[in-house]
Amino acid sequence: MKKGITIKKVVYTALFAALVFVCTVVIHIHIPAPGATGYINFGDCAVIVCGLLLGPIYGGLAAGLGSAMADALYGHWLYVPATFIIKMLMAVCAYYVYSALCKEKDSYKIIPLTISSIVAECIMVGGYLLYETFLYTFATALLGFLPNCMQGISGVLLAILIMQIMKKTKLTDLIKL
Repeated sequence: MKKGITIKKVVYTALFAALVFVCTVVIHIHIPAPGATGYINFGDCAVIVCGLLLGPIYGGLAAGLGSAMADALYGHWLYVPATFIIKMLMAVCAYYVYSALCKEKDSYKIIPLTISSIVAECIMVGGYLLYETFLYTFATALLGFLPNCMQGISGVLLAILIMQIMKKTKLTDLIKL
């Protein structure tokens, strides 16, 4: 295994950051709840996939950058730094939890995938709840709690589905850092 930064690692990081951005921006549903300013999107499944396939450093960087760029595009400037950190932590957590639960890292078994994805999504829900409590009030932050949970559930289900499809089609074998 090569140590240090390689062109391949940089290219995969940029490619996956773009994938997270596209999944967040193209496939999204704005939340109609009063006081909630976010949107439900498919970016979370890409964030989890980044962590699982690229590892904690490059996966975390790709997840954070792609998600933060999406917030910047929509003008949610106040959320850009928090999104970068939260999504990066999601990818890092997904990688480490999966690695701790499954000795065969490249097998992408359902139960470890499910658990690692749920833990990652709990970071998202809790991270935004904490950040919005800091920005506004706890009562205001609670307005986004249910939509974030819905986004988290979709992220878990889609990440499991995507990883299983990638495993069956051997795409996971092509992405080795």
